Amino acid sequence: MANQGAKKRKEENSRRLKNLLRFIIFSNVFYLVVRAGIFHSTFKWNHWLGFMLNLFAYVLPYQHLAMMAKPTYSESGELEDGGFDLTTDGVCGYLHDVIYITGFVQLTTTIFEKFWYIYLVKALVEANDAKLDGNRLSGDGQYEEALVRYEVALQVAPEMPSSVEIRSICHANCAICFFKLECTKALELNPNYVKALRRRGEAHEKLEHFEEAIADMKKILELDQSDVQARRTIQLLEPLAAEKREKMKQEMIDKLKEMGNSVLGRFGMSIHNFKAVQDPNTGSYSISFQR
Repeated sequence: MANQGAKKRKEENSRRLKNLLRFIIFSNVFYLVVRAGIFHSTFKWNHWLGFMLNLFAYVLPYQHLAMMAKPTYSESGELEDGGFDLTTDGVCGYLHDVIYITGFVQLTTTIFEKFWYIYLVKALVEANDAKLDGNRLSGDGQYEEALVRYEVALQVAPEMPSSVEIRSICHANCAICFFKLECTKALELNPNYVKALRRRGEAHEKLEHFEEAIADMKKILELDQSDVQARRTIQLLEPLAAEKREKMKQEMIDKLKEMGNSVLGRFGMSIHNFKAVQDPNTGSYSISFQR
């Protein structure tokens, strides 16, 4: 059964790669026939340069997909694995998008030369979305998943001045996530490893996970009460952690207010019609309605 599944995966991947190759060949032949043939009088050196850049935009993701889909065989020549499933989302989905968007832009610029700008805009938007996903996942402590999203952003973002900031942030965040994962693995083997605690705390601080960084510093003080650096770090981070808690609390309150207003608005009211008054003796609140 495993060999049947591997064979089916190999055939599906091969069919998908062939379709992608047909699409790439058609797009390039159409462009050359129309732009270099029919409109040859306006076909200049910059068009050849753009054509070569398009080829790179095709070849790199196609080669990456081909490597991912490469099957593996046993020593006896029997098929063991049909390769990575190219129908999955994530990196595979983005690589497919790069090929199809490149083809769409190339075909469109055959008639409208400036349409290729949409390719850069689309790439930057996708890269930024992937970066934000990575930030959210790293904030939730899902560092391996965050690394995947940062890698997607780096693959999608073109290497040009307009994407330097996104690429530099993603590279830095990748390094922090790797650092955090390695320190955590070290602490799983030795929970009292002070150097790993300190480095993980520093990684938490860079990611603005102030509560986690403080927890690592407090663990260091439990092991060595004379550690001045850990004590100073706690004093530095506690106000930042409190500020972050207040910000999160305010955001939650604002969302609750927005939700309350959306419900009460159907009845011609808002949360401002209700006033909470605290009893100084008991500390309890009473709610009064005001028009």
